[in-house]
Amino acid sequence: MVERVLSGVTRVLERGGVCIVPISPCGVMFDLVEAVCAASLQNNHNIPMYFISDFASRVMELTLLGAEWLCEEKIEKLYAGEDAFLHESLLKNNLFHAVADVSAASAATLQNGSILFVGHPSLKFGRAPELIQMLGNESRNAILLIDPSVEPTEAFAPFQDLEIEKIACSIDPRLSCGDANQFIARCSPHNLIVPYEYIIVSPTSAVERDDMSSHFSRVLPLHEIITTKSKTELLTFPMKQFEPIVIEKASKYLDGRLDPKLAAQVTITEVNGKTAACVSGVLNVKRKAFVLAPFPAALVTPPSSSMSTGSKSKGLGKRKASLITESDSSSALQSINYQEKSSLLLGQVDEDKLMKQVKTHDPQAQVYISRGQGDTDVFMNIPSLDARITLWKETGKTLVETEKEDARALLTSFILAQLVVITQG
Repeated sequence: MVERVLSGVTRVLERGGVCIVPISPCGVMFDLVEAVCAASLQNNHNIPMYFISDFASRVMELTLLGAEWLCEEKIEKLYAGEDAFLHESLLKNNLFHAVADVSAASAATLQNGSILFVGHPSLKFGRAPELIQMLGNESRNAILLIDPSVEPTEAFAPFQDLEIEKIACSIDPRLSCGDANQFIARCSPHNLIVPYEYIIVSPTSAVERDDMSSHFSRVLPLHEIITTKSKTELLTFPMKQFEPIVIEKASKYLDGRLDPKLAAQVTITEVNGKTAACVSGVLNVKRKAFVLAPFPAALVTPPSSSMSTGSKSKGLGKRKASLITESDSSSALQSINYQEKSSLLLGQVDEDKLMKQVKTHDPQAQVYISRGQGDTDVFMNIPSLDARITLWKETGKTLVETEKEDARALLTSFILAQLVVITQG
């Protein structure tokens, strides 16, 4: 596909024409820039290329975002301080230009041959129609329609009277079902979400029972693609319109440590033979080490409220938190939303102890205890107080239901008596 485009570009440039390439600012454009540059060097030509868009400069700035998704070769160049993309060096050498409007591309350059990347691929709006009208009376110039989603006949229809050459040579970056199966096999995921239409066996394959045809005509389930044994079950989720997909994923915890200065400021509380403390700080990441440090006094002076994070003592703990690097801490701290002080409750509510507390308060009270439904552990009913208590022990959640505020306060005091309360300081 790319070879066809390069052949058309070379033919137009050899006769001194201008190539107009309607395209969106995506990866295909940058790959095409590199391919055209390589072909130009092979032919000993230095052909100027222009990317014309109101957002051209902004797009150039965003190309390095998400560098971890680049190929290994580009990642190595990036961390070595080199240009990860060829268009960066072309920009420096004035062979590739990112401009906002057509006037920025000089008339002399357009007359001597160049390549113009413009939008929109449909030729219905954007800079492309304007440029086609400007350069359309020269037969040496050409439009190269490369977007596979655009119908060439319909797109070229408004410009049929112009002498400019019209070339349709689509570049389709989408994966075929066979390509997708090979890619999935290399990645070896545990879960796969795929549109329902892509996993249906076509009627031809179903009749012929041709496994090879089925392999290329649909995306196979994970258990058919990945033959090696896995510790976890391989699940394939067909994606249908308006139907939610739920994937269970275990939480990931990372080891971290407390900064000594922050550790010296905390108040330790004993909980069932262990110690715990409530701390507030900034999570710094440096060389894959996670350190919870105090707020920089020069940047943030918390008022009577602060953010809190529960943490076991000993300076080490497994925490789940969003990460802030040292370079970003200054700007991130500016937008911290301080909340009101709250208390951290540690421990577990025991239904037998709770029943004894109720009977100690009122010996005549009847307490009925039963197993709850679903993920509910314990359900308690206290008719004399017209109250119901539900305990979820695994998640540490307790629900008190009653219309009497005095009964609610009484039961709350019984529950808190079984827990350790750590107030933020």
